[in-house]
Amino acid sequence: FVNNGVYGMTGGQMAPTTPESGRTTTSRKGNIENPFNIPYLAGAAGASYIARWTTAHVRQMERAFIEAFQKKGFSLVEIISPCPTYYGRMNEQATGLDQMRYYRYNSVVKHHANLADVEISLSGQIVVGRFVDIEKPYLPAPGRENGE
Repeated sequence: FVNNGVYGMTGGQMAPTTPESGRTTTSRKGNIENPFNIPYLAGAAGASYIARWTTAHVRQMERAFIEAFQKKGFSLVEIISPCPTYYGRMNEQATGLDQMRYYRYNSVVKHHANLADVEISLSGQIVVGRFVDIEKPYLPAPGRENGE
């Protein structure tokens, strides 16, 4: 799940993941809604693997993808990604480099963090890490009991 806080390919409109008070082309005075907490939603859906990294964490992101692909069941890797064209410019991070610096200096690794506590705000820490990594029994789809 690539999360840049807006619908960036269509003009930078507010999205369900726009941080509260985040300004976009359709929320010029800031988002007044609580944004979706993507890891929390995945946990509520029963995911067996949930991780979050930023684009400033390339090695960790690569490892998370490998772990997610090897996990039986639903897995989710959220990647916090810059959108300097719209979101960054409107929220005092005018360039992609500004956003990458923000990610690097404000990310805090908290493996197995409580999913309710990993919300993203406009300014402040970004909690990253491997939040959920559990084994679930494998239940083949009906008619595929022999691994077909």
